[in-house]
Amino acid sequence: MWTTIRVCRPHKLLHKLNSTPPKRALYSPFTPNPNPNYNPTPHDWFNFTTSCLNCVIIFSILWGMESQQQKNQAIQDMNLKIDEICVAYRLLEKRCAPLTRHLTGKQNTNLLQSK
Repeated sequence: MWTTIRVCRPHKLLHKLNSTPPKRALYSPFTPNPNPNYNPTPHDWFNFTTSCLNCVIIFSILWGMESQQQKNQAIQDMNLKIDEICVAYRLLEKRCAPLTRHLTGKQNTNLLQSK
């Protein structure tokens, strides 16, 4: 029931470990083909092709969704930057309005109409 472990020197233990053959696995998930001369039928080829095509379609849809999300994010970032530029222009225009009126003599110099 209980096995006793004998204490031995490290070099002897290494020698024992290296000299024992590795144990073979009793179960393998890969079963060999029972008939080595087996040729797939046209129905098998059709199923294989259909499965591959389904995988390609699913991957392309997922890839398209991901790229669409990235494009939408880039569009939102650009719209935000454009809005910031417009706000900065309006602030600059308000600061420079008295100077522009003084130089040109015109009252309305607003080039970008506010909404």
